Amino acid sequence: MSDGQIQPAFTGTRCIKPEDIAADNWVFLLDAAASDATCERTDFHASSNSIEWKFVCSGQAPRTREGSIKFDSPEHYTGTVSTKGTTATGNLPLGDVLRTDGKWVDPCTGGAN
Repeated sequence: MSDGQIQPAFTGTRCIKPEDIAADNWVFLLDAAASDATCERTDFHASSNSIEWKFVCSGQAPRTREGSIKFDSPEHYTGTVSTKGTTATGNLPLGDVLRTDGKWVDPCTGGAN
């Protein structure tokens, strides 16, 4: 939700190979804050079937982003990423929650995925 409005669902497929995932830092696939130079990861916990993380971002739009993913089977996960802070102009509060749901489709093949 964003400003109390439900946003349309995005669906898509992405091929993720083992070499795409650096040791315990693969949150970049799930949270844009991971590649934002103004953000610092302040928390990360992983278990055999879940991960949780937190980024604190500075700059023109200071914000906090927290996320969690639970793998309920080797082929499926669900999770959330929430944002709290202000817009770049500093006059509008942010309070978005993104819900995600993923599943294994097929092995990666030679095509662009």
